[in-house]
Amino acid sequence: MAYKNIKITKGSAGFGGPLIIEPNKHKNKVLCVTGQQISPVAQKIAEMTGCELVDGFKTTVPDDEVAVAVVNCG
Repeated sequence: MAYKNIKITKGSAGFGGPLIIEPNKHKNKVLCVTGQQISPVAQKIAEMTGCELVDGFKTTVPDDEVAVAVVNCG
């Protein structure tokens, strides 16, 4: 599987960053911890990087396999 690096930059109301996601053969999961449903942001990141999308409320993965986590508990 070929993975792609992506750069995430802040929006008009955002702060920080940019965030560079560099997946590889071992660090290849997008962990989504958002409650009721999978976040569209997490889905898009998984599509763009080629990473596996994991629902953190239904499945656990070792920390060292997570390329990025998308969290929204509010």
